[in-house]
Amino acid sequence: MRNNRIQLSLLLLLLLLLLESIVISLSLTIPSTSSPSSSLSHHHHILHDTKSTTMINNDLSIINNINNNKKRQLPPNLIIGYCNWSQCDEKVTLAVQDGVNVLIWFAINFESYYDKNLNKTIPIITNGPNFTCVANKIKELKDIYNLNPINLISIGGWNSPHPTTNIEPEVFFEYFNHWNRHIISTTDFNGFDGIDWDIEGNDDINSPNNLFTIETLNWMGKFSELASNNNYIVSMAPAESYIDPSTSEYSLSLLHDYPEYSTLQPDFKYHGRNVYAYLLSKYNNSFDFITIQLYEGYSHALYNLYYTKTISVSEYLYRLIMNLKNGWMVNYNSVPELMLESQIVAIEPHRLVIGLANGWAGDGKFLLIYPDDLQKAYNYMKENNILIKGFAFWNILDEGKISVQNTEYGPVWLAKELNSIINDKNVN
Repeated sequence: MRNNRIQLSLLLLLLLLLLESIVISLSLTIPSTSSPSSSLSHHHHILHDTKSTTMINNDLSIINNINNNKKRQLPPNLIIGYCNWSQCDEKVTLAVQDGVNVLIWFAINFESYYDKNLNKTIPIITNGPNFTCVANKIKELKDIYNLNPINLISIGGWNSPHPTTNIEPEVFFEYFNHWNRHIISTTDFNGFDGIDWDIEGNDDINSPNNLFTIETLNWMGKFSELASNNNYIVSMAPAESYIDPSTSEYSLSLLHDYPEYSTLQPDFKYHGRNVYAYLLSKYNNSFDFITIQLYEGYSHALYNLYYTKTISVSEYLYRLIMNLKNGWMVNYNSVPELMLESQIVAIEPHRLVIGLANGWAGDGKFLLIYPDDLQKAYNYMKENNILIKGFAFWNILDEGKISVQNTEYGPVWLAKELNSIINDKNVN
């Protein structure tokens, strides 16, 4: 009788496992809750369409959150190319051939959904590129061109929802890891090598996403810890005002102005006040590199390099790098709910990436730094024995575009130019 019971228990266990595998393989699609953007953009990552949502109705408690994959090693010098929204085309291939060694695919959101059948809130991943196309593109790069760039998936973007806090970060990480390694992966694509945080604001001034919550920041930080501890690369791409050594002010709001634009753009109020600095103060060791977006709308960099022209690109970038390296005081005490003492925040050059724009910019709102000036700036860094981790640019789709700022310059191809400047090879 006992043997029969054991056999029956084993049979039931096998049936449960079979049922589980069937449920996992059947992903449902529901409309994304992300709203399209208006025609007025204030940053660069503008959500212009909605994609489907990947959802798995399974018991998350059985998902193993241990990632046994070995962490990919970043190349010594980074040339990071951001794909545009949902981009997966031949321009991606060309960018990697030209020198991009880190691809950041754009972009997914971490949201939640109440499932009536399960009677509970479950995690969902919305938007993103066509993951079959991504897998095929990575296979093509390996098989045909012998190129194997790092592949990260961006989370967020302008006008996109902030990560849900209705699901514990531990649970959502289990879901993400399973989704990445077992749902979207293929024989030739083992899922993304890591994540890139790009949580920003919204065109609608009344949107709740123009205000970070402490819960959201800690959620992002804890998720980053889990990802880093499980062999994922973790990076962040704050807008210039979200990591700003020119001020000690700290705020959760993304609706501030810049004093220098009080006459030029008095109504533009889409800047932050060091909001991402909190992540570095509390979760610093989880981040492999930090990309500062100098092309934020009406940035400090734009004012100094485009409007006043009182300083060279070389000197401006050098001073910025040194200010970040030496650190600056951030007044966390101004937000007592953080329960964090005001302190010095610093970013080491070996983790710093300068975020650039290509030919889509240069219109008086978004900064365009031309390759010739970047070459001089990089040489100046080397002369002063201060080298950064690399450069990133938004975006691959606009490679080869001619800027309205200087039509005589011709097409701007940043991947090729940056490869020439820092003389780095692709990852193999």
